[in-house]
Parts: sequence; structure tokens; C-alpha cells
Amino acid sequence: MALFTVALALAPVVCIAQTGEVAVSAPGREPPPVTPRVLLEFEPPTEIKARDLPNDDGTSILITWRRSPSMPEDVRYTVYFSDGAAGPYKPLPFDFRPIGLDESIMADNLQYFRYRRAYRDYQFIIIDLTAFDAVAAGTHERQAKYDWGQLYFKLGVTTDSAVRLFDPVLHAEPVTQWFDWSKFNNLLMATVFMVVILFFIETARRRKFYIRRIAGLDAVDEAIGRATEMGRPIFYLCGLDPMTTVSTIAATNLLGHVAKHVANYESQIKVPCFDPIVMSVCQETVREAYYEAGRPDAYNSDNVFFITNDQFSYVAAVNGMMVRERPAANFFFGFYYAESLLLGEVGQSTGAIQIAGTDSNVQIPFFITSCDYVLIGEELYAASAYISREPKLLGSVKASDMAKAVIIVVLLLGLVFSVALLIAALNDGGNALGWLGEKMEYFMQLFNEHI
Repeated sequence: MALFTVALALAPVVCIAQTGEVAVSAPGREPPPVTPRVLLEFEPPTEIKARDLPNDDGTSILITWRRSPSMPEDVRYTVYFSDGAAGPYKPLPFDFRPIGLDESIMADNLQYFRYRRAYRDYQFIIIDLTAFDAVAAGTHERQAKYDWGQLYFKLGVTTDSAVRLFDPVLHAEPVTQWFDWSKFNNLLMATVFMVVILFFIETARRRKFYIRRIAGLDAVDEAIGRATEMGRPIFYLCGLDPMTTVSTIAATNLLGHVAKHVANYESQIKVPCFDPIVMSVCQETVREAYYEAGRPDAYNSDNVFFITNDQFSYVAAVNGMMVRERPAANFFFGFYYAESLLLGEVGQSTGAIQIAGTDSNVQIPFFITSCDYVLIGEELYAASAYISREPKLLGSVKASDMAKAVIIVVLLLGLVFSVALLIAALNDGGNALGWLGEKMEYFMQLFNEHI
């Protein structure tokens, strides 16, 4: 009876040795008696290779293979590792998830591979070697340290109950690269764009550039004049974002222009702030504007003040001041959230002229509904150039317009070529379009990846 029990216990090991495969149990499960038939019957992947991941800091390696078209959908590719070529091989830490039959195709990742139709049959796994510092083989209870130069890998397929590993044994040395060539196109485009900016700045110093009329900025003088005639204050808000955001910087730039006109008209401006850093910047901006207008004695630092950095408490306080003081003009510049409509509706109920400008696309409709004039999107950025006519600002605006024009032309060309390729495919009976189709698909994917 004892000999029969021992024979039953050794039977799975004998079966596995005869098949040349390895069966590994999933965590928390009993070891399976043999590798399931579904893992043995399909054709294994080919061209399994490991190499250093290009364009990285020397902490990752890349494992690639030509996938097996006959692999069942419920089976997943996975990678096992060992600190010796002979094994034993252990599963990767939990940070590395298994890959399905149609996942991680090489042709879809342009950062590491040049696009080719032939690559559609290949898959890959990127192994971050630093992840091995935290997890030991198969468990999360003890720590492990590995010598990356001595790690070996095997590609396998797995189900919920078993694993099948494939030869060969994989090994690669990670190497640190000094230059990320996948970002070279970004460097080239940034250099070209910088040259274009410098060219337009130099041109703006010699002649005047035309900037289309922005109605909201033309109405600033009207709003300030109306407030002066009525003897009511002007409220100016810089949004709810900190000083590090572009929209807040643009709002403080416009504040200087508005404050200078307020000083000239001898009116009163109040700037309730959501952020204490923004408050400090606004105080200096308004003070400088009063000095430039020749009215430093009229500046009152108490008119630029901090309320609170709680969103709806800030809005409730500002709305209360609007109702009590009934300003003749409200300026809402910067980035806003759900409070935009609350501010706009209360300001409108007081009869004030309201001018808003934001790059928050979800809040623009509410400002359009409740305000008299709205600077939409990038008009907020161009407002400083529109008002000051500073050559540096004008040159930057013109250069950005040129960049947008180039992108639009590229998109139109892509549309034309896509339609041409579609017509060619229909005339060809739906067959492959050849070299031209491959190249156009590559360039369109490259454009979508980096632009």
C-alpha cells in the first residue's frame, strides 16, 4: 500500500519530465498533477529574444517573441526568472501582469520599434529590474536583492492552474543610454519652433504685426469708464489656480493693464484672491500700475486681499460682496471650476458689465451665458500681446499661430492621403496596399504618438 502511494505521488513528476515542460502552481492552489492539455497542444511562440531596452536609464530589458496564432484566448504569456541559468524559475513580481494574445503588439509602440506591418505578429514585455528589489519569488513576505547581470528569464504561457515554459533561456545586460533617440523628433521640432519665435520677435521690432480684434478687451475701457461714472467699484478675480499655471499668469498680466486704467480714471478696484501667493503678486502688480499712472498715493493695499482657499467659501464671500457693494464691472480671468456660473449669475443680477476669460473649456459655456464678453481659450494668452504690443509677446503669438498652421496642413495632408489609400484599396479589391500604405500608416502613427 505504501509503495502504491509513493508511485501515485511521483507520477506527475514523471509525466512532466517526459513532456519537457514545467508545471507551476498558482499562489494558494494545490500543485496540478500535469500541465493541462490546452497548454501542450498549441504551437509555441518562436523567435524568443531578450535585449537591453533602448533609450532608457539602464534599468530595464526587453523580451520579444513571435506570437503563436493557435494560442487559446484564455491563456496568457508570462515571464519567469532565475538567478541561475539552470533554475529554478520563479514568477515575476506582482507588478508584471500576464499578456494576452492580442496585447502589447510591437507595431503599436513607436518608442522602441520602427513601424512595420511584419511587426504585427510580435509581442513584447518590458521588465523593470528595479521592481525585483521589493518582492521575492512568488510571495510578498520577504525581501530579495538580485544581481541584474546574473538574472535569467524564460517565456511561458499560463492559466489559472499551470504554467508552460519555453526554451531558450534568456539573458541580457541592461545598458544606460546617454541620449533618448525616440525623443529626437521633439528636440528637432522644439529647435525649429525656437528659431521661428526668434525670427518673429526680431520682425516685430521692425514692423507692426496685425492681431485680430478681441471684443472683450476693447470693452475694458468702456467698463472702467462706466464704473467711474456710477461711482461704483470694479471687481477683478484671477481664478482659483495657483501662480504656477499659465492662465493665472495671464490674468495677473491683464490686471496690470486694468489697474493702470483704473488709476487714470480715479476709480476703485478690488481684487479678492483665492491663493495667498497670487495675492502677493496681485498687490505688486496693482502697486506698479498705480506708479506708472502717476498716482501712487491712490493705491490702497487693502483692496487686494486674501479670503480663503476653500472653493465655495471663497465664492460665497465674493458673491456677498457683489450683492452688498454692487460693482459696476466684474472681470473674471484665469482658471475656474464649478463656481463660474455662480459668480456670473450673481454679478449679472447686480447689473454689472462682466468680462471673462478662461482656458477651461468646460466653463466657457457658463461664462458665455452669464457675461457680456468672453475671451475664449487662447485669447486669454494673446490678450497681453494685444494690449501691450510688446515685440516679444507679438513674436510668440505669431510663432504659435505658424505652428498651428503647420499642424493643420499636416492633418489635411493626412486626410487626403487616407482618402486616396481608401480609394486605392477599394479599387484593389481590399488587398494590401503595399509600400505606400505601410509608410503612410507609419507616419500617421508617428504623428499621433508625438504631436
